[in-house]
Amino acid sequence: NNPSNFVLKLNLGMALVGHGKVEEALHQFDQLIKTKPHHGVYYGRAISNYRLGKIEEALVDIERAIKLDPKNNRYRVLREQILKPTPPSNR
Repeated sequence: NNPSNFVLKLNLGMALVGHGKVEEALHQFDQLIKTKPHHGVYYGRAISNYRLGKIEEALVDIERAIKLDPKNNRYRVLREQILKPTPPSNR
């Protein structure tokens, strides 16, 4: 459980989301959560689920991220975005 490996894998997941490889990113985050349920991983998985149209799963994940890091405003912004009735962009 090398901390640098965790950061590398978290960044890889976020990069995959950024490049539109959302299914791959979701798999990456699922694997990370099994070993280290970190707020950043829940945030990444929330974005992935949201982009895949899995609104309920995205909401559960972002709530977990907020619970683990309540001062992170970015998580609250994503939660508000998830709660809006507009369809997600798969960019």
